Amino acid sequence: MLFRSLARLRQELAGEGGEKYLEAVIYEGLRRRPSNLFTSVRQVKQPFSLGGYELPAGTLIAVCIPALSMRDDLFPNPRSFDPDHFYGKEIPASVWSPFGDGPHACTGRDLAMAVMKTALATVVRRAELKLVQDEVRPVRVAYYYEPNKGLLVTLEKRL
Repeated sequence: MLFRSLARLRQELAGEGGEKYLEAVIYEGLRRRPSNLFTSVRQVKQPFSLGGYELPAGTLIAVCIPALSMRDDLFPNPRSFDPDHFYGKEIPASVWSPFGDGPHACTGRDLAMAVMKTALATVVRRAELKLVQDEVRPVRVAYYYEPNKGLLVTLEKRL
């Protein structure tokens, strides 16, 4: 799926509207490898029920971002890299938000997105990368899945 996504990204960037798929690829990368493990810790102000548990006032809670990003009901086939999880969709911040939301949102999110878009689009437009290893097998590392030997690539040619 990763290589199909790369080919599609290259094709979409060459045409009109490639920016939307580029953003979807970045968001999918952030979903697969979130930069934050959990949201800021909050303290329950008044008792309430959550997932069958009664949380009394004073309880500390946080959302575990990697666990949320691997939920099958939110992201079908969550272990695959699939930008279509985001392409052409509005995902509510309550479901997934790599930079947070509301008053606690990351103040650098616009700059971060601009840098990631520029860097990824530049590499995709100007270089062809080739996977070095024969096998890429995902292994679980804490909440993440990553290639068993890293992801080794070489610069095949400049475009």
